[in-house]
Amino acid sequence: MSRPLLPVPHRTEAYVGACLPACCEMALAFWGISESQARIAAQIGHIAGAGTPARNITRLATFGVVVEWHENGTVDELRQAIRRSPRRSHRSWPS
Repeated sequence: MSRPLLPVPHRTEAYVGACLPACCEMALAFWGISESQARIAAQIGHIAGAGTPARNITRLATFGVVVEWHENGTVDELRQAIRRSPRRSHRSWPS
């Protein structure tokens, strides 16, 4: 089994179809930003019973984070983006 790219805290979906809000909650928590899935869902345009368009993740910028959206990508491209991103001293980053 491979090791995680980042030490991101795990969160579960607060309700059915909230996979993107849950992922966003985990990403924000990694950066020390605590937001409820309900608030995140509202901000990113979650549609109850239908989900959230993935491209709406760019709306996380309203929480003060830099967001990049790519239609397709590889794990290697993700690793490169992580290495380019600003690092916080209190986080453990992959080498």
